[in-house]
Amino acid sequence: MSSFLPNIPQPTDNLDFSQGQLLTNNLALDTIFGTDHTKFSDATINVGHHTVINSIAQAGYPAANTYVQLFSYSPSVNVGAIDFTFQPSPATVATPITNLQSPSTAIVLAPTATTNVLNFAGLPRAIASLYAIDTGVPVLQSRAILWTGSTFLGLGAVSGFNFLASGSTLQIQNNNVVPYNNVYWTLQLLRVS
Repeated sequence: MSSFLPNIPQPTDNLDFSQGQLLTNNLALDTIFGTDHTKFSDATINVGHHTVINSIAQAGYPAANTYVQLFSYSPSVNVGAIDFTFQPSPATVATPITNLQSPSTAIVLAPTATTNVLNFAGLPRAIASLYAIDTGVPVLQSRAILWTGSTFLGLGAVSGFNFLASGSTLQIQNNNVVPYNNVYWTLQLLRVS
């Protein structure tokens, strides 16, 4: 399928010349708008609505303006591209809205074994909440995580899990004498600058 032709019809074009190009444009509208939106030709009340939002990672924070902004940005190589929101006033820092998750399959942790959550290297500072659960036992723990740019604050043992660091990598450790066979975690990034 041809792409949209924005410069047709020309003032000197006869309709018989432009008819094929206009038809191509009309067909292209459904293809172009049908990606992540309802189709251009949708006759329902949903016409023009998003079905999915795909963001292209920005090189940095976009310039502040008078609108609330939603954008994708990679604050560090280890974090990768995540979505942020930026409020025009009084905010001066973008707020991450993407949570990081463990794999969809359960993590198995033998007693004293660890699993890596995230390497915070490259982030000047971070405030986060870490949640860990073993759905088979069940054990659930959460903790505020603070990264100063070089060290973690707020780590330590809690019932069932130990939240610790190996250098700049945040880890979860089985702090029990029995294995955990159904471990999942979520890291909620609250601030990464």
